[in-house]
Amino acid sequence: MMKTGNSSLQTRYTDNRWSYDKTRKYTIGFVVFMLLFSMGTTLFIYLGKKSPAMQSRLQALSQEMLPSVRSQEWAARQGYGEVAQKLTAFIQHEMADKKIPGLTISLADGKDIVWARGFGRTDTTQRLLATPESVWRVASVTKLFTAVAIMQLVEKGVLALDTPISTYLPDIRFNNPFEKPITLRHLLSHRSGILREPAVGSYFDPTTPSLATTLKSLSGTDVYFEPGTNLKYSNAAFTLLGYLIEKTSGMPYKTYIRNHILLPTDMPLSAIDLEPRLKPKMAVGYMWRYDGQLFRAPIFDMGIAPAAGLNTTMPDLARFAMMLYRGGVSPTGKQVIQASTLETMWTPQFTDGKNGFGLGFYVSDFNGLKRIQHSGVQYGIATRFSAIPSEKLAVMVSGNLDNSNTVIDRINLYATNLLLALKQKKPLPEPELTVAIPEAEARPTLGYYQNEKTQQIHVVRWFNKALWFHDGTYYQRIRKPKNGGGMITDGRLGYGTAVQFDANALTFDGQRYLKVPKPSIQVPLRWKEYIGEYGWDHNVLFVFPQNNRLMARIEWFDDYPLQEEGYDQFSFPNSGLYQSEKVVFTRDKSGKINGIKAAGIFFKRRKLSIQPHLTDGIRFAEKDQSVAYILPQKTQEELLLLAKEGAPRTETGKRPMDLVQPALLDRTILLDMRYATDRNFMGMRFYDLARAYLQRPAAMALLRVNQKLKKQGLGLMIHDAYRPWYVTKMFWEATPIAQRNFVANPADGSRHNRGCAVDLTLYHLASGVAVEMPSLYDEFSERAAANYAGGTEEQRRHRQILRQTMVSEGFTIMEDEWWHFDYHDWRNYPIGTKRFEEL
Repeated sequence: MMKTGNSSLQTRYTDNRWSYDKTRKYTIGFVVFMLLFSMGTTLFIYLGKKSPAMQSRLQALSQEMLPSVRSQEWAARQGYGEVAQKLTAFIQHEMADKKIPGLTISLADGKDIVWARGFGRTDTTQRLLATPESVWRVASVTKLFTAVAIMQLVEKGVLALDTPISTYLPDIRFNNPFEKPITLRHLLSHRSGILREPAVGSYFDPTTPSLATTLKSLSGTDVYFEPGTNLKYSNAAFTLLGYLIEKTSGMPYKTYIRNHILLPTDMPLSAIDLEPRLKPKMAVGYMWRYDGQLFRAPIFDMGIAPAAGLNTTMPDLARFAMMLYRGGVSPTGKQVIQASTLETMWTPQFTDGKNGFGLGFYVSDFNGLKRIQHSGVQYGIATRFSAIPSEKLAVMVSGNLDNSNTVIDRINLYATNLLLALKQKKPLPEPELTVAIPEAEARPTLGYYQNEKTQQIHVVRWFNKALWFHDGTYYQRIRKPKNGGGMITDGRLGYGTAVQFDANALTFDGQRYLKVPKPSIQVPLRWKEYIGEYGWDHNVLFVFPQNNRLMARIEWFDDYPLQEEGYDQFSFPNSGLYQSEKVVFTRDKSGKINGIKAAGIFFKRRKLSIQPHLTDGIRFAEKDQSVAYILPQKTQEELLLLAKEGAPRTETGKRPMDLVQPALLDRTILLDMRYATDRNFMGMRFYDLARAYLQRPAAMALLRVNQKLKKQGLGLMIHDAYRPWYVTKMFWEATPIAQRNFVANPADGSRHNRGCAVDLTLYHLASGVAVEMPSLYDEFSERAAANYAGGTEEQRRHRQILRQTMVSEGFTIMEDEWWHFDYHDWRNYPIGTKRFEEL
């Protein structure tokens, strides 16, 4: 049931959003409520002083237990109920399908916010609900505020759009080989030709430098294109504009924005940078990787605040849009900016078309109407600001999943279409939904495809229960429209591109790709030392070979081929985030690669053998560098005692155990039984015999896998199979709590205990040597994941061969461990306790 309410209570933030009947009955109810509320507040403060952790938990509970005090929804105004209902259903569908933890939306029509609602949670750990009051880091939407501030100063005659920037900031000197100087108009429309990020204070830099320090790093940097020609998106350009605001106004950038835009526009829950008053309402962002891993995003103030530093709520952002489409007039009647200035800002620059960047705003033709908008993406947060000034409509959406802008944009677009249909008195449209493609239908399409024009190789794969195509930059998920029709992309990174398969080709976005055999790998020896990981825990840059090209994956998802230009020198392609910018590998005094200077930013080389933030407590053996170890929490004697005292749970209705040794049935199956030695993650010996047992059906399936691999010159090498329950108990007690997701809980028993799980790898039949994989066996790190994007192409190819062949015979991979496979009927067998000697 959709709620309705008084619009006056929804047009501004207030601590009292209740309406009470004046009857005696409701007056008494109010008094009782206030007494209980006062008692609860007193208890809250007392417990909070005693324990900050308790205070944090109580904040979360207050949202769950008192939703009427801090509601997830501002009720839809009369006449907007059906719009809210349709949007609610669509948002919930998209959040479930794309696994977005939390989201807030706000709709504005005319002078009112007509609906606002939070969905899901802004902090899954503290279980904080998303609400209209949730504060979001809206990243590049900040550029709109910087642009308005600059144009306010232009209106006052302090600045001029077409005056060279060097006139105002002579100390900032670019290496500009072109005769044309850079102006404010160039900077505001992303036509300056300068680099995307400053070397200091960039999107990657967590050190929180000042604006002045950030700007100093721009001096001496290159101008890549003649100003006014190529579109080259630049955070550095808007950071420079923010510094100019400081210099010409005589006040800090964030103070100017607060005094001249936020306060007059009635945006009380908004600020540049992380003000303490906003932190309790701040949404936590979540990062993700292709392998399905999800982790909390970092929160830090960046040196590029004028490009990406605004923190705000969706209703506050809607008020900003309302001020804009009301001709620059604030809710209080103050003229924030002139209507004629806004029309200039909403005119695409350096183009005769209707679509393109104006001054700050991106402008597009929307069914004959002018739509102004801007997106934002910043460490776990995705945002879309959009408005149609002529119709006085605006939609604001933010969600807390990294790089999910495609989904956020679809929600924003559908909301815009609903509001327009309502205003034009047309039937409200239904959303476009898709369904998954069955694996059986997808299997014939898997393989490699070559672009007829570029000759580049692209891959179609099946992972995470979906069909994926790598378009050259991203992996795109392919699905089918629910209402019928051909295949299209629909995922976190793309939507709506048509995909068509035939017997020997596919067509993607109008381009034809021919199916080809698996390409041979020809990697120049000189590239070998470049391959690795660089940067920070919160933003890793991967360098890896793919299809005979050296690739860089930057900002977690964007894959770019690097163009080799000289010794240790490469460049990004003439497209994408870092268009034509340089990539230089740096070396230490001994000549070893120690980092990359990519797009002017230094990325320190990471240790491939370990990632400390994900593998705390791991060390590498001094004797054997091929083994990853943890620091056991107990001695071997203590572990044995605990294991002997325990016992697995009792189960009934299971099949009798029928364990056999696959290596005795096929002598080409090799054993490297790590737990019969001390060459395992705990450095202890657990088995007296080096044997591998499996239930008979699983063992027969494994033999079939090995026969298939022989055709490729490969064989299976087993590390572990059936595992007595007492060993699982020892693993659990020895492993640090933070890493127990890598070991089975003995309370449930493991699939190894049931004789239906096997840990294995591949080896070369000719030499008997194990192949290289992206991680070590039993390595507790992200590299162990079945879909980890790093490592060499050869390592990933071998991992894929192992996976596909095992799956073909009824095994399922464990997504966190490329080496672990479960046979499909493991549930039918009991937990085993017998030692190898007893079998």
